[in-house]
Amino acid sequence: MGLFGLPSTAGVRVDETSALQLSTVYACVRIISESIASLPVHVHRKTPNGVREARELPLTNVLGQQVNPDLTAFMFFELMVSHACLYGNAYAIIERNARGQVTGLAPIEPAYVQVNLTESGRVAYRITSNNTDVALPSEDILHIRGLGPNGLKGYSPVALAREAIGLGLASERYGAAYFGNAAMPSGVLSVPGKLSDEAFNNLRQSWENLHRGASNSARVALLEGGIEFKPLSLPPNESQFLQTRKFQTLEIARMYRVPPTLLAELDGSSSYGSIYELNRGFVTHTLTPWARRIENELESKLLPNADYKITFHFEEMLRGDLESRFRAYQLARQAGFLSINDIRRAEQLDPIGENGDDYLSPLNMERLQPGRATSERSIEHRSFDPADRQRIVDSFKPTLLDSLSEMVELEIDAVEQYREKGLEPILRWASRYFASEYQRQLFTIILPAIRKFASQLHSSAIAEVGEMDAIKDEVLRNIADRFTIRRSVRARSNLQSEDIDRVLEIWREEKAETILDSEMRRLEGALMLEFYRNAGVEEVQWVNGPGQKWSSLEGRRVPTGEPFVLRGETVVSDDGEEYEARTDIRHSPLNSSDNSTIRAVRNGD
Repeated sequence: MGLFGLPSTAGVRVDETSALQLSTVYACVRIISESIASLPVHVHRKTPNGVREARELPLTNVLGQQVNPDLTAFMFFELMVSHACLYGNAYAIIERNARGQVTGLAPIEPAYVQVNLTESGRVAYRITSNNTDVALPSEDILHIRGLGPNGLKGYSPVALAREAIGLGLASERYGAAYFGNAAMPSGVLSVPGKLSDEAFNNLRQSWENLHRGASNSARVALLEGGIEFKPLSLPPNESQFLQTRKFQTLEIARMYRVPPTLLAELDGSSSYGSIYELNRGFVTHTLTPWARRIENELESKLLPNADYKITFHFEEMLRGDLESRFRAYQLARQAGFLSINDIRRAEQLDPIGENGDDYLSPLNMERLQPGRATSERSIEHRSFDPADRQRIVDSFKPTLLDSLSEMVELEIDAVEQYREKGLEPILRWASRYFASEYQRQLFTIILPAIRKFASQLHSSAIAEVGEMDAIKDEVLRNIADRFTIRRSVRARSNLQSEDIDRVLEIWREEKAETILDSEMRRLEGALMLEFYRNAGVEEVQWVNGPGQKWSSLEGRRVPTGEPFVLRGETVVSDDGEEYEARTDIRHSPLNSSDNSTIRAVRNGD
């Protein structure tokens, strides 16, 4: 609209800044921008088995937590959507690393951006401000457009609604001026005869001093010498002042598609049910178009290829009341398409373990598990050869040691940057780093090793129980996720020590070798359990390793996927040593010093 805005017929100049002085515009912009900014944003990668979070991309952290050092993801989306609601356009410079991955976004005020078509027909952006004059290609600018004439730019909603906003501003100014003049209609003082100039000015000045302004309203006026006060203006109700203000509120709410109830504009006919439906309509007809518009622009400019997808999630905003949700969960559980853990995750609760991943079949015909076929398959039980399994484990050890050594280097390099700042700053930093960035980096380190180990163990599983499908990559990624979470917790626990230098020394000298055997056994047990599931094995058995003293576990059988040891259960060794399980143990090992394994139970065993 230009730097200084355009005048409205009501005599008020309107631009994107002055429009915010009207409370209705400010409220509508704020409601839409804060609602979009509150939605969780997920970056997913498509796989043959569905989708998973793309933790390998820096963009996941950018859109989910921090878009740049000065802006959180919430603040960024709030700012971008507010620009789009006012200007019809929102812009941000895309920052990339040397590998071309998006590492940050820097918003630009729309007034400083010009959009042009080059001679070759491509879109280009010119950014002009007091200290900047630069041209950038389309791939370097994130541009969220509203409704527009040609797809290059969006219309400015403020410019299109200039008259409605101008009338609203004029009404507010009229009301302010009205109360500024004592909340009394303006009028004239009538005196008999003619006054001199000095007497006229004295009378007006004394009257205004006594009666002008809201603080002087309702004061008693003493008139003498035949002076009379005659009001000239109509009372506000007669000029329909309040009706005008209410109509302008509805007019602007209609423009932004915001329910009046969200603007605290309630009438006597509003009920809880009608308000609830209006709010759902707000999600469907207002927020969803904005979310899709933003998703499409993010995907076209920020993602490396079509295998990735960005999604705003409305589940929290559309959640019903507690009773309605639980009824829906009950139906979904009985129908077999939600597990207990699915429901607990939806309610922000911790999963109860692998047993919570079981799915029910309609009519309670049989229990299903993710990735398990409903039809019975022929299981060919062969012999279990511990020596063959051990040869595969030994051959994989150098690969896993390399990955663990890389993990330790990652941990040391990160902690070294904070070692001089003291324990408290290190712990605050570690709580953030090891819960997010560390896990994403470690995931990319350990996943290739897990894939290789699974490929090698496949032959041992076939030799034991016959042909079966390979483990799906999504399952391998879940195992990698559990590995990264486990190592993250252990690393943070190590840093609780007062002597950080000693911790780093231990990590550097022996950590990778120390945890090698225990992590090897954990991966072996997790992978073999998945192979048994794929083969349709119904029961698995615990097999103690050489020198183990857990006689109470030797030969114990459980249905495949069920716990050998429950969380909180105490296992006593042959020499009286007690071990209390911190979680449900569904496969070997029992603890970090255990070298037990599991095997399939054959018919007749």
